[in-house]
Amino acid sequence: MPVSVPACDRTGTIGRHLEPAVQPGTDRRRRSRPGGCDGHGDTDVSGYRFQAMPELRPPSAWRAIDLALARWTLAHGGDLLLAHAAGWAAHADGLGLTALPLSGAVAAEAGLPEWSPAEIAAVRSSALVAEIGSEDEDGSDGPSSSTPFVHREGLFYLRRNYRQETELVRRVCRRLADAEPQPLDEAVLDDLFHGDHDPRLSMQRQAVREAPGRALFVLTGGPGTGKTTTVLRMLLGMLHGAEAGTTVRLAAPTGKAAQRLAQAIRQGKQALIAHPTRPLSSDWWPLLDRIPDDAPSTLHRLLGASARGNRFRHRASAPLAADIVVVDEASMLDVGLLAGLLDALPDAARLILVGDPDQLTPVGGGSALIDLVAALGRRQSGDRVELRHGFRADDALQPLLAAVRDGDGAAFAAAWTAAGDRLGLHALEDARSLAVSLDRWADALHGHWRSVGLLAPLDRSDPAGAAAERLAMAR
Repeated sequence: MPVSVPACDRTGTIGRHLEPAVQPGTDRRRRSRPGGCDGHGDTDVSGYRFQAMPELRPPSAWRAIDLALARWTLAHGGDLLLAHAAGWAAHADGLGLTALPLSGAVAAEAGLPEWSPAEIAAVRSSALVAEIGSEDEDGSDGPSSSTPFVHREGLFYLRRNYRQETELVRRVCRRLADAEPQPLDEAVLDDLFHGDHDPRLSMQRQAVREAPGRALFVLTGGPGTGKTTTVLRMLLGMLHGAEAGTTVRLAAPTGKAAQRLAQAIRQGKQALIAHPTRPLSSDWWPLLDRIPDDAPSTLHRLLGASARGNRFRHRASAPLAADIVVVDEASMLDVGLLAGLLDALPDAARLILVGDPDQLTPVGGGSALIDLVAALGRRQSGDRVELRHGFRADDALQPLLAAVRDGDGAAFAAAWTAAGDRLGLHALEDARSLAVSLDRWADALHGHWRSVGLLAPLDRSDPAGAAAERLAMAR
């Protein structure tokens, strides 16, 4: 029996449900424009008409799997128009989009064809396509749930992607509805923060204060903002007063990220105990011991991933043995992986997602963290805290970084003037000089990612380099 989605979320995708700042079925990754639809690389698709094609001629941009799905559609009763919709939907999935936008700016930006109203109507009328309206609160489609494709409000889905999105939204809404905030009192916060009321720590204190009692909490922030230290204090606050058998599990999308998380937790524990002026009271030490720091796990290993497809051993019928789960580098979570995690969590378990939505994006479809951040930001209900102060950066850089992040030119100019001789200006003569500088910066950034095991060595002469990077990120 389908479970109704709460009133906060009625449309079947994270984006439409909680009003994020990005279009549902998409993410913010920049993608190269694929070739055109005539099989000869022409990228002008504005006048493309699939019905006039006498046979299935795959566009040059298609992969083998795109063509295979188009042929499957023809073999199962679909016409040429629907076959091309299926092929392009598979292609969009490969670009990281969870649905094929049939019109609009997203389709144009991704190099996808624009469909006429008549073509869209024809696709929607196919017996292989389930038509879902915005009035369908729980995202179910009754007797047509066996169809391989779904159309909803201008988005053409593969059934798998639609099912994952609706299930993800249902579980997110349930967790938001199940929140029973139990804010920590100031005395406990003072213990955890060594009595430090530095304004730069205000958002860290807010996160630690608000996390207890919430079934889903999202902590975001850029590099050096203190996310890991904050997570450690959040866990101590959540364990404070909890049952003795409360189990904490730590995970990350990659093995290297999981190891770095465990190392950071170990260092954070030591810093709390060895604080120079007000070390953490020994009353907290038993709680510190209940936070694991020697058993890092990838998220796939935690869920019990199978070698056969996207099935996990842990799911609703066989949930994880965990009371609190922390996932670091959550920007790398795609829709399917986050849906699988939520499915595997016991109803009473607490989930903390930690990451920077402006950093590494998922290999699979959709950027779940981006959608969640935008949605929770609009709710303003305390389920998400953003850390903005970077402790690694010089004080003069802080207002500059904030101005760049906010796109505020006037604030940038004011911060530049205020910094005086603490900042230097390197003039570039032309666009080529700028390109060289950016390329040098990209190489340095790539070197950092490679050093933490996220990317394979960069070889610009190798046409398989992009694929190698994606595979390395998936490890």
